[in-house]
Amino acid sequence: MSSFKRFLNFILELFYPKFCLGCGKEGTWICSDCFEKIKALDSFYCPVCRKRLPNGEICKTCSGKTKLSKFFAAARYESPLIKKAVHKLKYNFIKDLAPPLSSLIINFLKNFNFDSDFLIIPVPLHKSREHWRGFNQANELAKEISKSLRVPLDSNELTKIKNVPPQVEVKDYQKRKENIQGAFRVKRPELLRNKRVILIDDVYTSGSTMEECAKVLKRAGVKEIWGVAAIAKF
Repeated sequence: MSSFKRFLNFILELFYPKFCLGCGKEGTWICSDCFEKIKALDSFYCPVCRKRLPNGEICKTCSGKTKLSKFFAAARYESPLIKKAVHKLKYNFIKDLAPPLSSLIINFLKNFNFDSDFLIIPVPLHKSREHWRGFNQANELAKEISKSLRVPLDSNELTKIKNVPPQVEVKDYQKRKENIQGAFRVKRPELLRNKRVILIDDVYTSGSTMEECAKVLKRAGVKEIWGVAAIAKF
């Protein structure tokens, strides 16, 4: 770390000290004691009926209703600490929360073998939204997961081309689907053809955003898509 970065970190910690989101202990956003208490999920779930899937395969009755091959979330939306951490990452721009959140995902995915066909792709933000926030929170999670699992990261080919209202502002399920339709495209489909993609997002609620991304990726020739989120509503 350069002297300038050390000085900058010192200034930030001086004026904006970190306090554990769980217990309030100073020095970290999630202390080791609180992290150990997190009830992380340990199975795939059907993205349609939300049924637990020990074998990781989508329900036979739901297979025609989703483009995802598998779906995993690190924790339920009801988990107060994780919910608060995702909110701080997303709306208070605290990038330091990406490593602990991504570690919950990594702890599950490290049990699988990923061959050279796999790519990690984050759900993209529109350029104007990413510029306003300063980063894409899904990409911050994806970078940590890619580094730990040694699976290549591609943050460029899947792009968001329509600056639609945030899904959180659209309450009706059908309107969420309509809001996000046509919002994504793949720049160069030939680079993703026959790949297996781990599609990363921070929050999974109705599933409309991830399904729209998966639909576009499938159209580009991706043969398998694992949907992965830090937190999900079941």
